[in-house]
Amino acid sequence: MLGLVTNRQIHFFWPTVLALSFLSVARANAENDAICLSKFTHFDICKDAQNIQQHVAPLLPMKMNSEMTFLSISAIGPRLGISINWKLSKPELVERLKLNNLTDQQLEVKMQEQSESYVCNTQNLAAFVRLGGEIQYHYLTTDNTPIASPIVSRCPTAN
Repeated sequence: MLGLVTNRQIHFFWPTVLALSFLSVARANAENDAICLSKFTHFDICKDAQNIQQHVAPLLPMKMNSEMTFLSISAIGPRLGISINWKLSKPELVERLKLNNLTDQQLEVKMQEQSESYVCNTQNLAAFVRLGGEIQYHYLTTDNTPIASPIVSRCPTAN
């Protein structure tokens, strides 16, 4: 046969499929609680990420400075994804890197450090990260070439 399933086979396996479906939903909820709820405060960081996304998204796109535009924001679990467009094309970026004697890897390290510094020195963003949230920036050229995608998932404790 060509892999056809009979009605008898469907009736036999249907209870098993339903039981496995319920188990996987229960497991997904438990996993979601594990990543969304702060261990100590039981604060739902995923809901907070969704709330931030809902409040910021209508304001976009937003010019950040003469070279960067905040394009979009998304919330996936405890992570905020932020897309930022640099006002330069891929060839212009390559030329800038050459002029500054930087490799792609050095630029990525610099972008990670600058992203961590910005997030961890901005009170509300640092609090979001300290409660278990993450912020991932997606830097793109004007021709949509990815530049770097640093993730900030830790900030030192406030003094």
